[in-house]
Amino acid sequence: MNFYVDPQDAVNHEVRRTKVTVFICPSALVVDDANYAQHNYPTASANHGWGLCGRHGSSTTNGIFASRWGIVDDASGAVYDSQMRLQNVTDGTSNTITFSEFAKGLDYILPTSHKNNMGRSWYDAAVGWGNIGFSTRTDSTPNNPKATYSSTHNWGTVGSYHEGGVHCGFMDGAVRFISENIDGRQWQALCTPRGGEVVEVP
Repeated sequence: MNFYVDPQDAVNHEVRRTKVTVFICPSALVVDDANYAQHNYPTASANHGWGLCGRHGSSTTNGIFASRWGIVDDASGAVYDSQMRLQNVTDGTSNTITFSEFAKGLDYILPTSHKNNMGRSWYDAAVGWGNIGFSTRTDSTPNNPKATYSSTHNWGTVGSYHEGGVHCGFMDGAVRFISENIDGRQWQALCTPRGGEVVEVP
């Protein structure tokens, strides 16, 4: 990867299309793309409908990686000039989700045909558009058909081909399986680093 040129520069084309096996769930449907290698593990972004980038979120309800269309703000996290530090995760590292997974091909989560949303490419994290995030609204619980994917707003929820829920990575490094039946408010609270909620991992 050439860090001295734009991430989308032609010189980085082969890097962009390189599939990283560890970023792909063995049970997931992955559709090859000629220009971008895809992945299955988006980051926790924001609680707004435009949660992909947290455009209309706030410092307390945004996820750990939220940003405003690639512009650093008070809710930005580890991938955007790192304003978020461990000491800022006041809800506790064991109670804060950073990563989850999604099921490309389930139309209400992310249609197979769509290539400009979360999971389009692991490489997009370098671009600044946050295309690897997911919305954490109260109706965006795992595998929830009510959180219908929107091509206009460019957001979706987490999901998997595993029965009953999704795997989630937490700030403390733990990976836990979260039920798709989790309460929406509890789900939202687990996805915020400093929302001030008192919540336990189910």
